[in-house]
Amino acid sequence: MYSRAFLRFWWVLALGLAAAVAVGGLVAKRHRPPTYSTSSQLLVDSAEHPFLRVSVGASPAPQAGASGKAAVSSHPANNPDTAALVQAANFYPMLINSDVVAAYRVKHFGVIPGTVKAKAVDATQGQNRYVPSIFPVIEIDSAGPTASDAIGLSTATANAFQKWLSARQAAEGIPLKQRISVVPIVMPETATAVKHTRYSLAIVAGAAVFAAFLGLAVVLDRFVPRRRLAEAPDERHIEQRRVEVAHRPGL
Repeated sequence: MYSRAFLRFWWVLALGLAAAVAVGGLVAKRHRPPTYSTSSQLLVDSAEHPFLRVSVGASPAPQAGASGKAAVSSHPANNPDTAALVQAANFYPMLINSDVVAAYRVKHFGVIPGTVKAKAVDATQGQNRYVPSIFPVIEIDSAGPTASDAIGLSTATANAFQKWLSARQAAEGIPLKQRISVVPIVMPETATAVKHTRYSLAIVAGAAVFAAFLGLAVVLDRFVPRRRLAEAPDERHIEQRRVEVAHRPGL
């Protein structure tokens, strides 16, 4: 439909293409400063340290079996309770991400620029379904404008939650044997740089500029009249010449 306009004003499209490349290049060069990310991990544990043993509590005296060997007791009371710790590992990230723990961190460790997000290791959040983790481990991911900020934010958040949880349990008078603790098992020492490019924005900007020149070509085609072909000789002039020739003497 507009092919004739584009062919007629091809030089407008050429200018538009050059302008689109120039604008896209300028946008692509204006990168956001890189950010840095890192993470720490906390093990959710208890006073009985169930993940370091196969049973808890006093074991009954072994009884000799038919073969004469002592039989090992598998009474449920002697098995370590790890389900409660896994449930806590899936719940505690909400506390770590809360304003209460953030305020506690700022109060005891100062303001550290960046963002932080905690989650249970291997827990997945779908569109309509949350699959909890089966491990009693919490991961604290942090991002900051510098590597030291990212490392400091992750470390401070882990330490702040550890101290906040202990203080809350002490304030509630929970017996030591019934308390849940969090133990740092991975603390960050380095951070990974994350670069932010604007290539997609550059493509959009270049396409918008080129589309504007396409519209300009269509507008010019509508308002600038086309050159007409050389007009045919005036028929009246031709007829007059014929009459003059016909009235010449001797013809």
